[in-house]
Amino acid sequence: MGADRYLKYVNPVLFLVLLIQVVTGVAMALFEWEAVHELHETNGFILIAVAATHITLNRGWIGRMYFGKK
Repeated sequence: MGADRYLKYVNPVLFLVLLIQVVTGVAMALFEWEAVHELHETNGFILIAVAATHITLNRGWIGRMYFGKK
């Protein structure tokens, strides 16, 4: 399976995790709920893992765009 096939799944997950991170960040500013803080922290670790997967799957494109590698 090529990276493009995996990216069809990783990209929407990345968007969803990023959206949750933003919403919980705003909620933390508005409310003092412990559950929001826990969700934000846990989701942050998930965001790091999904973002690392996304970057790994796009390493060929990144190399071509920024480093001129073919």
